[in-house]
Amino acid sequence: MVKRPTTDGEREKHLEALKASGLSVREFAEQNGLSPWTVYDWRRKHRKHVVSAAPSLVEVKVVPDPDRADEELDDRPVAEVVVNDWVVRVPRRFDEAELGRLLSMVKERC
Repeated sequence: MVKRPTTDGEREKHLEALKASGLSVREFAEQNGLSPWTVYDWRRKHRKHVVSAAPSLVEVKVVPDPDRADEELDDRPVAEVVVNDWVVRVPRRFDEAELGRLLSMVKERC
């Protein structure tokens, strides 16, 4: 089989067609006059590009569960901070200044 030169756009169209076809890479390559190894290489490079382009952090919005009463939620920690062997569970409405002092103390002892 002959490896034919293609643009990035043509490669992506081939990869989309491969995915939609349900065929194996070998079968798809045969039907399209391509080397299976070329298609594998395109797919590897495409995956690497997609993963590297993905953001590492995403915004998370926390919303209350409408089926739970506020009293039930008050007893549960809002955050858990783990530093070495220390675990700090922060309840709702915990004073921000107190939390800062507590975390400073934990940091000094670790």
